[in-house]
Amino acid sequence: MNNPTQTAEDPAVYFDPLSEAFRADPFELYRRLLEEAPVHRGAMGAWFVTRYADVATLLRDGRLGKEFTQSSFFDELEAVTLQPRFLERAPEDPDKPFLLCDPPFHTRQRALLTQAFSPAVARGMQADIERIVGELLDEAERKPDFDVVADLGDPLPLKLLASLFGVPAEEYDEYAALATTPAGALDVLQDQSPEAVAQRRAELEALQRYFLKLIERRRAEPGDDLVTRLLNAAVEGDKLTDGEVVCACIVLIVAAYGATKCFAANAFLMFARYPDQYDRLREHPELAESAVDEVSRFEPPVHAVGREATARIELDGHVIEPGDTVMPLIAAANRDPEKFENPDVFDIGRANHKAQMGFGVGIHYCPGTVLSKPAGAALFRELAKRYRRIRLADAPVEYKPGFGLRGPEQLHVVFDA
Repeated sequence: MNNPTQTAEDPAVYFDPLSEAFRADPFELYRRLLEEAPVHRGAMGAWFVTRYADVATLLRDGRLGKEFTQSSFFDELEAVTLQPRFLERAPEDPDKPFLLCDPPFHTRQRALLTQAFSPAVARGMQADIERIVGELLDEAERKPDFDVVADLGDPLPLKLLASLFGVPAEEYDEYAALATTPAGALDVLQDQSPEAVAQRRAELEALQRYFLKLIERRRAEPGDDLVTRLLNAAVEGDKLTDGEVVCACIVLIVAAYGATKCFAANAFLMFARYPDQYDRLREHPELAESAVDEVSRFEPPVHAVGREATARIELDGHVIEPGDTVMPLIAAANRDPEKFENPDVFDIGRANHKAQMGFGVGIHYCPGTVLSKPAGAALFRELAKRYRRIRLADAPVEYKPGFGLRGPEQLHVVFDA
């Protein structure tokens, strides 16, 4: 992608998330950006920010809004690639996803979701999490060719979310076929044909209809599930509409499905490439939680988040004007040597592992974290208990296209018991 605004004064290093070099190894470019252009105007005129301190500050800065679909960057994005309805501009839509909203709209919906989906709820799912992880690994052991992406990364979040939503077992296949559709909303630089976009919109509408039917059943027959808790959640008498409950469920699918799928593949890849750290996990399974953080720091599924400046911001000698799009590169910040000692070393016992920003920072941190972190830790403990070594098969590791999520398209591994 060429930036028509690039000038001779721009730094030699230029951030193009669609380049083949970036897809092969983004971290080499991140290193150069940290050294040469930590604040840089790049593709489609967006500002890319790499230093940990700057990224952490910006993600907490009220002058950066989440409704970046109103920005000129999104206009240019629409000219480059087509997007599903989930990311289309609909400021008048009362049921628009709070992922793309600012306070006070975001504050209200986030508070109600947090009440219904708390860490205590996730702790209550621990037995389900361990059962689902165990069943998927049992199935993996029976396969002559195990692809982490298709055989674990894909069904793990779908099954966890089905348990969370209270999807009846006899409806799982219907739900699972529809739930993969909105996850692509995070792949914001992936080309799609008009036909593919139309198909995804139809599937998204079918998923919305499915959740509306589930809401009707839960209103008549409440259960111990998230849909029931969302219907009952109230803050000062205020409750979610049915449309907002549907949107909250879809937001969780967007937040958890694609990211968990990439996280699982990235974790297996790290343990295969760094067997000393896998040995360390086997010897010290209590490191499972910090290992989740280290995978999220070292090879995170989400590399950048989008924001729109709502006021003038001065940063490192640059002026970001209202309406400009800002893309804090959390994956680059997670490799900043000013924050992390030996940042290019994979270390599951890293002392400041909680400082990683793979799940976001500030009021817009990933809502799926409540479930994804304990699920990741349960997976790591089970791996350490079952297998002496994880090895890569002979198939090459190629990363999926797009910029929103990073992970292998396939990852074939072999277990040594």
